[in-house]
Amino acid sequence: YELDTAQSELEISIETISAVDDSPEARRALAGFRALGERIDQVSGAYIATVDAHDLDRDELDAGAAGRARTELTKAKDELDKARADLERFSSSLGPLLGKAGRGCTDDHRYRRYRYCRSPHISSISLRKT
Repeated sequence: YELDTAQSELEISIETISAVDDSPEARRALAGFRALGERIDQVSGAYIATVDAHDLDRDELDAGAAGRARTELTKAKDELDKARADLERFSSSLGPLLGKAGRGCTDDHRYRRYRYCRSPHISSISLRKT
């Protein structure tokens, strides 16, 4: 859940950057976010599959099966933790692009009805209707 929430929050920043910046750096950030999103989907799916593969509540669970389940679940959780760390590093790398996108409030020719303004309540950029 935390990984999904962090990914969703970062997606807002990526969408903002994409809306106001068409530089090669912004396009690389978008491509990097997409690749990271695919990896997160894979490790999340693997974790869910691992949880579903083991019935840990059954009474006749033997020690060997419990040990295998623990090993597989630990590995899947470690992969989720790595993906979360990668997401945090990626998010930190967006600072310059977010700063560039958020300098003042400027009208964008593609979206004449909106202004892009830095919100004092969140660390990313928000759209405000003009």
